[in-house]
Amino acid sequence: MDTLLPFALLCLTSFFTLTNPLSIMPIFLTMTDGFSDMERKAIVKRATIVSFITLVMFAVSGQLLF
Repeated sequence: MDTLLPFALLCLTSFFTLTNPLSIMPIFLTMTDGFSDMERKAIVKRATIVSFITLVMFAVSGQLLF
């Protein structure tokens, strides 16, 4: 149980660093300039799900690849 919290924090910070939302935000806002708020939310939701699935797939199959 003592190692669960540090591992969870490591996973969270790694996920945040890999996706890097602070530097991508201006690019996203520029690319979706003509979209409505609902369309932007749908794009963000889809992108978040795809990135999460991709990271989970690499986490599970990473040992096989390397």
